[in-house]
Amino acid sequence: MQPLFIQSFDNLITAHIMMGRLQNDGVECKLFDENTLTLMPYLNNALGGIKLVVDKSDESRARQLLEKYQLEEWEGAECPQCGHKEFILLPQKKPSNYFTAIFTWLFTNYALSVNQYECQHCHYSCDTLPQKQIV
Repeated sequence: MQPLFIQSFDNLITAHIMMGRLQNDGVECKLFDENTLTLMPYLNNALGGIKLVVDKSDESRARQLLEKYQLEEWEGAECPQCGHKEFILLPQKKPSNYFTAIFTWLFTNYALSVNQYECQHCHYSCDTLPQKQIV
């Protein structure tokens, strides 16, 4: 296997889901730095996240599949309040995020912020991308 970095993740669960989906579709892949960043998440920015690595011969197929997976996730999103499908990912406007930003600026550490998805139509916000409810 000639390893080739293809994508990085800041979340262990998302990284494992993508690795599992690629493996189910026949792409050999591995995760690097997952143990380090699970034990020391404050090193995420320094190490560049959890890295998904594939064999160089599988690069184009892996990139196509990852793009397909991302499109499926965003196409399945629907606002529970207004039904629109336009979301963006923003940092939460919480006192703890402002405190963290000031603290890390003063002590030159890595900032950790919590993000949320926001509907562009009605400004409904949630921690995870809301999926369309199947009745």
